[in-house]
Order: sequence, then C-alpha cells, then structure tokens
Amino acid sequence: MEEQGGEVVGIACIVDRSDRGIKYPIYSGIKLNINIYDEGNCPLCKQNIPIEKPGSRKIAVK
Repeated sequence: MEEQGGEVVGIACIVDRSDRGIKYPIYSGIKLNINIYDEGNCPLCKQNIPIEKPGSRKIAVK
C-alpha cells in the first residue's frame, strides 16, 4: 500500500494470532495467544504425534 502512495493506519482481522511485533495497530474480534515452535522444539514432534491442520479432521465414512 505504502509503495503505491497509500497510508496504512491499521490492520483489521477476525482473529489475531500474531506474536511478533507488527508496526501497525491490529483491530480484531479476538486475540489468541498460541505457542509457535520451531521444528526442533515442537513438543508433539518430540512425542512422534502427527500434526494436523486445524479444521482438517478426518471423517470416518462407513
């Protein structure tokens, strides 16, 4: 935006999961503090538990 001459005054989102410094104010419906791990420090990886993306649950079809 700024490169095109626009002025960024903030960021709007439904869920704010950010944990890193962002130079603009964030306006969100909810703020979630979610732990983020590097691959070598992931507690699930250390226990050999497979990682699933949220919302990607497998449905059993009979």
